[in-house]
Amino acid sequence: MYTTRIRFFFLTILLITLLVTNASLAQLSINRIYNQVSTTTVWSGESRYGQYCYVGGSFAGWFVYDIHNPEQISRVVTVPNIEAGETVFYGNYAIFRICSQGIQVEDISDPANPVQVSRLDTPGFTEDISNKGPLIAVADRTGGLRLISVIDPEAPVEISSLAVGNAYGVTVDGQMAYVTTTNSLKVVNIANPASPYVVSTLELNSLGRRVAKYGIYVYIANYDAGLTIVDVSTPSEPTVVATWQGPQYTGELHDVTVDRDIAYLAYGMEGIYALDVSEPTSPVQIGHCSNSHAVGISYREGYLYCGDYDRGFSIFSVEDGYSTSVSEITPDAYMITPFFPNPFNSSTSIKVRLTKNESVQLKIYDSLGRLVAVPVSGTLGTGVHSINWDATDFPSGTYLYRLQVHDMNKSGKLQLVK
Repeated sequence: MYTTRIRFFFLTILLITLLVTNASLAQLSINRIYNQVSTTTVWSGESRYGQYCYVGGSFAGWFVYDIHNPEQISRVVTVPNIEAGETVFYGNYAIFRICSQGIQVEDISDPANPVQVSRLDTPGFTEDISNKGPLIAVADRTGGLRLISVIDPEAPVEISSLAVGNAYGVTVDGQMAYVTTTNSLKVVNIANPASPYVVSTLELNSLGRRVAKYGIYVYIANYDAGLTIVDVSTPSEPTVVATWQGPQYTGELHDVTVDRDIAYLAYGMEGIYALDVSEPTSPVQIGHCSNSHAVGISYREGYLYCGDYDRGFSIFSVEDGYSTSVSEITPDAYMITPFFPNPFNSSTSIKVRLTKNESVQLKIYDSLGRLVAVPVSGTLGTGVHSINWDATDFPSGTYLYRLQVHDMNKSGKLQLVK
C-alpha cells in the first residue's frame, strides 16, 4: 500500500511536470490580417506610439497609420521623397532615421498633420536609432556611435561620437548602449553622454543587424548566423548563452523583438519565427509564418507590426501564447531578399528563392539610365539563388537595378562607394 502511494505520488509529479512543460512550449498562431501593397518596398522599420504606427519605408518615404483597430487600419499620412527608417519618440515629437542622412524630427501633436521641425546630418550611413528620453543614439555605420540631444527638438545637437567600427544596430537601456558592428557587440557606458566609452567587446561570427534588450539578456539579429542571446548582467563580461538559426537556412535574420517570454524574429525570406525564451539558454521554436519576407518587426498587445520587403507594411495577429493550434501559410512562388551590402565598394548580391523553374533577369543602369550590366538573364531552377554584381570596374555613384522574376518586377537604388 505504501509503495503504491509512493508510485502514485511520483506519477502525479511527472504528469504535472509534463503539463507545465507542454504549456510553456505551446504553439502560437501567426496570421496576416493586413498588408499595404505598393510599387515600392517598405522594409526599414516600424514603431508604434499610441494608436498610430509610424513606418519607415526606405526609398518609399515615411508613413503614419491609424491602428486603433488593427484589423481596420488606415493610412493617414504619407511623407514622400525621403529615405525613412525606424522612429523613436520624445514627448510630442517623432525622430526617425534618414537612412543615409542622419535624423529628422517631426512634431506629431496632430498625428494626421506632422510638421518637420529640424534635421541633423551624420557623417556615416544611419543604420539604426534608439533613445532614452531626449538622448538619441545612432548606429551610423562608418560614423560609429553618435549621441544626439533633442532636448530642444528644433535644434538637435550632437553631444559626442565614439569609434566602434561599422555600427549597424543599437539599443539603449539605462546607462548602457548595446551596439552591434560588423562582427561584434560593444557594450558602451553612456552615463555621461559627453564621454561615452566601451566597457566590453564580444566577438560575433557574423554581422550584427539589430539588437533588443530584455531583462539581463541582449538578443542579437546576427544576420546569416541567426539569433545570438547574450547575458549582459555583468557589462564587463558579456557571455553568449545560446544561439538559434532558422531550420531552412535560406534567409537572413534582420530584426528581433522580445515580449516577456517570447522572441519574434524577422527572418527575411523564411518569414516570421516565434521562440519561447522563458529559458534564454534554451530557445525553442513555438510558431512560424512563412508568408512574409520580414525585415523589420515590433510587437504589441497580440499583434506583430512588420516591415515586409515584398508586401509593404503588414500586420499579423498572434494568438495567446498558450494556444494549442499553429497556422503556417504556404510560401509564395518566389521571395527576394534585398541587395546586401548596400552601399558597397566592390560587389553586392541579391537572393531569390524559387519553388519552380522561372525566368529571371537582372539589369543594372547608371544614373543617366544607361544599361551597364546584366548579371543574370535566363531560367533558374528551384531553390535559392544568390545573384552577384561585380562592380570592380565601375566608378563610384548611384546605380539603379531592375529585377524581373516571371511577371513580377522590382527596382531600386544601389550606392557604389570606393
